[in-house]
Amino acid sequence: MLRLPATRHPPPATRHPLPATRGKAGTDWLGIVLMTFALSSVVLAGTWAGNRYAWASWRIGPLAVAAALGLAAFVASQRRAADPSCRCGCSTPATSGSRRC
Repeated sequence: MLRLPATRHPPPATRHPLPATRGKAGTDWLGIVLMTFALSSVVLAGTWAGNRYAWASWRIGPLAVAAALGLAAFVASQRRAADPSCRCGCSTPATSGSRRC
């Protein structure tokens, strides 16, 4: 029979108590919508270009522009959001010049 050593738990006074109340987690709806818009534009442009339409067609160009604008709007919204969908620590002003991502 295998005997395991008894584990000792720290006395109750030294344990770290859990917080009594939890903060309500918010949903970043604007970030979700902007990311969905940007990724949908990228997928449509990448799928249609070269197969259904030419790369330089008037249907692909606006999709590429919409993807770029959607991504820029998403990044801007995440920098200002209280509870962002994507925590991009590398894009904050304090860290953008001091280290590489």
